Amino acid sequence: MLTRLLAIRRLRERRLHAQLQVACRQLADMQRQQQDLLAAQRRLQRAWRRHGVVDYVLDRAAWQRFRAELADYDLRDRELAGQLGTLQTGMQSLQATAAGLRARLRKAQRGQHKLQLLLEET
Repeated sequence: MLTRLLAIRRLRERRLHAQLQVACRQLADMQRQQQDLLAAQRRLQRAWRRHGVVDYVLDRAAWQRFRAELADYDLRDRELAGQLGTLQTGMQSLQATAAGLRARLRKAQRGQHKLQLLLEET
């Protein structure tokens, strides 16, 4: 009976390991995505600053186009910031999930170790 219980606990440990690996892979993917978004945001902001430097006089139509282009940069920057915020929230949630899985895994390993000690004594 104890050997059956030990086998069940080993299966649980393997399942927790697999879940933790999936969570870690997802977190790594999210971190790469975050880096990509940050790089895109930096590129956009550099382009925005370069575009915003105007050293000549604009007529009314050119001024309106210029303002619309700057508004487009602002909109894209806000969209990237929103995506980064959503991604950060997801990463925090995933980190909490991974921490919970690690705690459950440690608990399962302790219980499994206790069962192994019981089996060795019998």
